[in-house]
Amino acid sequence: MTRFAPILVTAFNRPENLDEVLSSLVEFDTRIYVALDAAKIDDELNSAKVEDCKKIISKYALFLTATKIADFNQGCYVGVTSAIEWAFQFEEKLVILEDDILIDLNFMSFATEMLKRFESDFHIGGISAMNMVPKEYQANPQDAFRLSIFTSSWGWATWRNRWVDFEHQMDPFKTKLWKWPAKHWTFWNKRYWRNIFIEVNKVNSDSWAYRWQYTNWINQRLTVVPNKNFSLNIGFGLESTHTNDSMPPWWLPKSIYQYDASRDTSVLFGPDSIADHWMEKHHYRTMWHVQFKNSLRKKFPRAYKRLKKFHSCLGLASDKFSLEKLL
Repeated sequence: MTRFAPILVTAFNRPENLDEVLSSLVEFDTRIYVALDAAKIDDELNSAKVEDCKKIISKYALFLTATKIADFNQGCYVGVTSAIEWAFQFEEKLVILEDDILIDLNFMSFATEMLKRFESDFHIGGISAMNMVPKEYQANPQDAFRLSIFTSSWGWATWRNRWVDFEHQMDPFKTKLWKWPAKHWTFWNKRYWRNIFIEVNKVNSDSWAYRWQYTNWINQRLTVVPNKNFSLNIGFGLESTHTNDSMPPWWLPKSIYQYDASRDTSVLFGPDSIADHWMEKHHYRTMWHVQFKNSLRKKFPRAYKRLKKFHSCLGLASDKFSLEKLL
């Protein structure tokens, strides 16, 4: 009998990150599963990196419960979802990490406790490791955790009987099942997410995380989020699949905090709308002026450049084009 919930690590082409993640996990009293995607045919650079990842996996083989090595490139969406389905053949609950997420004993303790506490509560879809919201924008920062309408992919946990509902094909216009998760949402909030789901449904989309968000929403499930951060994302960089900025965003947590079990006795009945509003504004950026700016840039690039130049001449901002200030 292990002390902590089992862990699944999904990996691809970052052997240094994988080494760092696994070296931190082998200290825990738990079962560890690793799933590695393959490189595309004729992709020599990533083929070499995948081979290095295999060497890292062999290095920690004695500490691993099972490994899954893909024979061909599956991509982010299929690679991650098939890995989760594979690991759930052996486990009822999992802590799930991509190879750029670092956690420590604090999240393992928190996730294991929350997985037990909410195991029979099907209004909860999962547990998050990362908290981005400053405490001044939390309704009850003195509590150990809150509930959120937003899921997490940067260190999280869930149950097999929640994952079985995973929606591979999303219909943003469902009439019987669909219900927006926030009553206060305006046309622009709904437009943002509807467009996201339509885009993800296209053949060229490789996102599993938005599909998981959609799954929780149509099942009216919330996510348990710690009010203090328990994970670090070390994957920001030019070689990353989805976070390929050279510099991480300002809101990305830089520290892992201590989990205090004495603070997690609160009984919560709904999502923290204050914290979720902060997420809408700063993480997802669903505001109308951001959507308008992005649409203008994609559909009318010349007009966008002229408006940006005009904005610069007005001196409304020295470093960023802010349509909100202009209008």
